Amino acid sequence: MLTANDSVSIALIISIVSLACTLISTLGGSKKRQKDDMEAEIEKRAIVKEEFVKVNFKLDEFCRRLEELGKKYDVLEDHEKRITILENKVK
Repeated sequence: MLTANDSVSIALIISIVSLACTLISTLGGSKKRQKDDMEAEIEKRAIVKEEFVKVNFKLDEFCRRLEELGKKYDVLEDHEKRITILENKVK
């Protein structure tokens, strides 16, 4: 037969075992979450890096086109000056 002290001891043992299980699962889950979070962060950084490369490529292309337009503008400006000179000579 169980005495009052035996009941308290069994309840205490069950509580301690329950607490230990809770701590183990919490710590184990925490490490897994940290690992998952780290992997997600690495994946995000890879995506950001890839997007920066795309943006950089598009920016380089834009700069090249802008430079080409600048050269064409200079040529057109030169032609405009020549036309103005010829128009003045014809008058």
